[in-house]
Amino acid sequence: MVRTKGAKKGRGLTNAEAASKYGLAPILNDAGSVATLHHSQQKGVGPLFEASTRYHNISNAKRPPLHPYKGKLNPFYPMDEPTRKAFQKVDSINYWKTRGDEALGGN
Repeated sequence: MVRTKGAKKGRGLTNAEAASKYGLAPILNDAGSVATLHHSQQKGVGPLFEASTRYHNISNAKRPPLHPYKGKLNPFYPMDEPTRKAFQKVDSINYWKTRGDEALGGN
């Protein structure tokens, strides 16, 4: 799929190319739903889910396995705002770059 939506720098590229080059999450459908990363059980450490923005934001908002604490921080492994922002700026981008490289036959 060639991207026609989302960040301008990723348009005209495939999802794998945009991920590899810029760390952009894949666009999943014509409506523009994007893959997001979500910490399992809202733990600031541990496994991640790849979930569509539609699935993450609507149908499973505040329900397990994505949001067992109903919009509150996990009391045992909280992720505060500075940590969340760092995750979005660094870890998330690196994650998608790695996934893009793998999809293009690298690493």
